[in-house]
Amino acid sequence: MKNLVIVGISDTADRIARFVERYSLYNIIGCTVNKEYVPESGIADVGGVNRKVFPLEELDKFIDKENDLLFVAVLWNRLNADRRYLYEKVKSMGYHFANIISPNAQVRGVLLGDNCLISDGVFVQEHVKLGNDIFVMDNAMVGHRTIVSDHVFITIRATVCGSVTIGEQSYIGANATVFDEVKIGKKCLIGGATIVKRNVPDCSVVKTPNDTMIIKQYPEDAIENKWQAHHNVR
Repeated sequence: MKNLVIVGISDTADRIARFVERYSLYNIIGCTVNKEYVPESGIADVGGVNRKVFPLEELDKFIDKENDLLFVAVLWNRLNADRRYLYEKVKSMGYHFANIISPNAQVRGVLLGDNCLISDGVFVQEHVKLGNDIFVMDNAMVGHRTIVSDHVFITIRATVCGSVTIGEQSYIGANATVFDEVKIGKKCLIGGATIVKRNVPDCSVVKTPNDTMIIKQYPEDAIENKWQAHHNVR
C-alpha cells in the first residue's frame, strides 16, 4: 500500500482521510500545510486521528519524494482556484499525486489525470477524459465521450450526459443536468438542479428558474472572488 500525505488540515482534509481509511486505499503518514499554518504541537486531528503536520516548504525532509503520494484536499472555494493554486504549487515542487477512487464507483475505460477524487456511487461511462485535479462527488454521472478539463468540481447527483465538454475550473451543482454535446466554458458555475440545454460561454453563472435557462457572464478577474465555498483552505 502506498503512503499518502494529505495537503490540508481543514474539514475537507478530515473527510478525505476518513474516506481513504474507510476503504484502506492508502497508508496516511501525515498532512502538510504552509509553514505558518503548522500547529505549535506539530499535530492535528484529521479524520479522527492525531496526525503529524509537516511544513510544505520542508516536506522533502520527512517523506520519500519519489514514492510517497500527495492529495490536495480542498473543495471548490473561489471556483476551484484555491485548489488549483495548491495543486500547481505542489506539482512545481516535484511531488507526485494520488487518485482517490471509491471501490463503489463504476469507472469504465476512462483516461484519468492525477489528484482526482471519484466518490461513492459515481458512474463514469466509456471513453471519458478526466483531466487533473477533478472532484466527482457522490452519485454523479459522467456520460460517454465527455471531456472534463482540469480543476473541475462535479457535485452530488449531477448528471453530465454524453459528448459534453466542460472547461477548466468550472463547477456543476447538485442535481444539475447537462444535455448531450453541450459545451461549458471555463470558470462557469452551473447552479443546483439547473438544466443546461445549450452551450455556456466562459465565466458564466447558469440557473433555470421556472424552467427558463438564464446565463449571466462575469469578468474573468471577478468571478473567482464572487463565489466562495466558505471552507478553510489551509
